[in-house]
Amino acid sequence: MPERQRVTHDKRRFSSGSSLVSLVLATLAIAGCVKHAPAAGPPATAAGASEIDLETSRTLFADAIKDEEAQNWAGAREKLQRAGAIKMTPSIRFHIALCEEQLKYPCEALNDYIAAVNQARDNEDSEVLLASIDGLGRLASRLQVLKTFSPTAAGHIGVQCQPHGDDTMEKLRAEAEARQEEGVKRHTVGDVAGAWLAFKQAYTIYPSPKILWNLALSELDTGRNLDAARHLHTYAALKDPSVTQEKKKVASKRLAEARKKLGGILVEAAQGSKISVDEEPLPQGYEDGDLIELDPGHHVVVAELGTLRQERSIKVKLGKVTKVAMDDLTKTKPPEQAKSALK
Repeated sequence: MPERQRVTHDKRRFSSGSSLVSLVLATLAIAGCVKHAPAAGPPATAAGASEIDLETSRTLFADAIKDEEAQNWAGAREKLQRAGAIKMTPSIRFHIALCEEQLKYPCEALNDYIAAVNQARDNEDSEVLLASIDGLGRLASRLQVLKTFSPTAAGHIGVQCQPHGDDTMEKLRAEAEARQEEGVKRHTVGDVAGAWLAFKQAYTIYPSPKILWNLALSELDTGRNLDAARHLHTYAALKDPSVTQEKKKVASKRLAEARKKLGGILVEAAQGSKISVDEEPLPQGYEDGDLIELDPGHHVVVAELGTLRQERSIKVKLGKVTKVAMDDLTKTKPPEQAKSALK
């Protein structure tokens, strides 16, 4: 995406794209939050629900989560819809969408993720909001939004969709630019939390180096130092022509800022080992011997190579590098520059 303008705030530079608004999330941003009645799913009937009904809803939700864990998506969805008929919460709506995504009902899932975003914004439920945004991002790569209706007097939005079309990527790019434009505007007026959310949306919809850069800086602004470090690490490792050596130098300086508030580990294991920390794989851009940034505290590191697997429990200290040797796997010496990364 070509860079069209620069906006400077608090000595940090954010790049802005066009103001095109073409897909669902842009419409959701109108007037802050837009209520949505999805095409599928039960209506919310919270008003007048008795305590017995609410307890039934809670039981159904708990049983549905067990079904999800057993990958019984159809059974989970049915119970969630019954629970939602009593009291539709953002969490119930999100799990309905998740089940529909797994059941290959993409259009229904799209509508329910949108509804979950709206309801979570109303309820200031950030966890469900971000999970729903991630769900939308997954679906966006497989769906083409054909028509987005403007909000009615009741604030309802309807969406029609069909399988992936040739112009999907262009629409996703335009929507990501719209979210990025919003992030730049919010950052300019000092709304760093709103800017971060907009950049998070943009990067979920359409990852690009420019959006990744803006997201990483907004994470620094909002104290999300680990996320910022991971994204800056990824940015500096990109082989995209737009990421020049000069930009990589700036990214490295900002990465050093984030690392001052973190700890890190160096894993010594066989080359090509699959490394995970706290059951999460390493983000894109990390290679053998790289310093892995972590929040201070206890962590579990796992190295896997073929049928070999080794696990280590470690304690990471602020500003310190901890070596993690996987003795059961052939060691490779980490590069010297990684050892001093936190100094």
